Amino acid sequence: MNASQTTRTLIFFLLLLGLAACNQAALPTPVPTAAIPDSALPTPEPTPGQTSGLPATRDLATATALPPTATSSLPTSTPTATATPVIAPILSIGSPAAGARLPLGGEVEVSGFSHSLPGMILQLGLISETGWTITSATAELDAGGWRGTVAIPPTVYGSAELQAVLLDAGGGLLASDSIPVFVELAEPRPESYLTLIRPPAGMIAAAGHAFYADGNLRSETGGSMRFSVLVDDCQEEIAHYAFTLRGSTYWQAYVILPEEAEGSACAVVTKDQPGSEEWLAAQVPITIFPRGDERGVSVAIANPAADQRITGGQTITINGVAYNAPEGQVHLTAMLANGRMLVDTTLPVDRFGYWEFELSLPPDVDGQAQIHATLGDILSPVASTQLLFNVVPSN
Repeated sequence: MNASQTTRTLIFFLLLLGLAACNQAALPTPVPTAAIPDSALPTPEPTPGQTSGLPATRDLATATALPPTATSSLPTSTPTATATPVIAPILSIGSPAAGARLPLGGEVEVSGFSHSLPGMILQLGLISETGWTITSATAELDAGGWRGTVAIPPTVYGSAELQAVLLDAGGGLLASDSIPVFVELAEPRPESYLTLIRPPAGMIAAAGHAFYADGNLRSETGGSMRFSVLVDDCQEEIAHYAFTLRGSTYWQAYVILPEEAEGSACAVVTKDQPGSEEWLAAQVPITIFPRGDERGVSVAIANPAADQRITGGQTITINGVAYNAPEGQVHLTAMLANGRMLVDTTLPVDRFGYWEFELSLPPDVDGQAQIHATLGDILSPVASTQLLFNVVPSN
C-alpha cells in the first residue's frame, strides 16, 4: 500500500468513528458491586486472612468480560472494619487510705473506683501479715464505683492487708487492689482481745540476740499462750516461748533468735488453738539482720512497762535488749519531768544483747519519769528508745 492509499484508509476509519460517536445506543450496564450490610445487623468478626468483616467483593478473575468501554465509576478499595476497643476491668481502693488504722472488733466503710460489667462480683477481704483471713464481705458495684462495709472481728490484732478483688460470674479473677492497714485496739473495746505493745511493726532485730515482746490480754478464762518468731512468709517458726495466763493481764516474753536467722519475719502471739472459740492472735512484721550488721542496730526497754505506776523508795530493775550495739554498750538515763536526774550511766551488753540496771527511787519522788536508752555517740546516737512511767510518794 502506497502513501496515498494509507491516507485514504485512515480518513475512512476516522469517518466510521465519527458516525459511531453519533449513535444513540445505550452503553452496557456495569455489573453491580456487593451491597454493604444493613448497619442494624451485627458486624461479623474477621476470619484469619480476611481484612474486613464485610461480605467478599466480586472475584474479578472469574467475572464476565466487558467490552473495552468506560465504566460508570472507578473501583473502590475494600473497606476495612474498625475494631471496637475493649476496656479491661479496672479496680482500685479509694477509702480508707493506705496505712489506715482500723478498729479491732469494729466496722469500716470501704469504697473505690471500678470499671465493671453486669454479672461481675466484688469481694473484700482482710488478710493478716501471717496469711490468716480475718474477715470477708461483698461490695456493691455501681456506675464507675463500688462501696461496702467490713466488720472486723476481735480475734486478730496487728498488721494486715485490705484486699478488693473483681470476679466474673464463674469466680475468675479479673482485677484486684490492696492496701496495708493496721488493726488496733479502739473504743469501745471488745469483750476479749490480745495485743502486742512491743515489738512495734517494722522492729529491727539481730540474729543470735534475745528478742523481747509484751502486750495485754483481756479474757475471763485466760489460756495457753505462745509467742513465736516466724520466717519464710511468716510460715516457719524459728523460736518460741510458751506460757499460761489465768485471766486478763499484762504479759511479757523473751526468745533467743537463731544465729542463722535473717530477713523478713513476723512476731506472733496467740492464745489457744486456731479454730477454737477462745482463739486470739496478735502479729506484726519485723526484720532480722545478721550479727554485727550495722543495719541491724536497735534498742528496746523491757522493764518497767510503759505508764507503770511505781511507789517511791523502791528499787526497780530497768532492763532491755540492744541489738548489734556499737562497742557492746548502751547509754541509760532516767529523768523526772521537773528535770531531776535519777541516773546517767553507760552499761555493758552481753552476747545476747541483754542489759540491766538497778535503780533506787527516792521516797519523795512524785510525778512522771522518762527512761532513755541510746546506742553509739550520746550526742548523735545510731539508735534510741524511750519509755515513760509514773512514780508516787511512799507516804
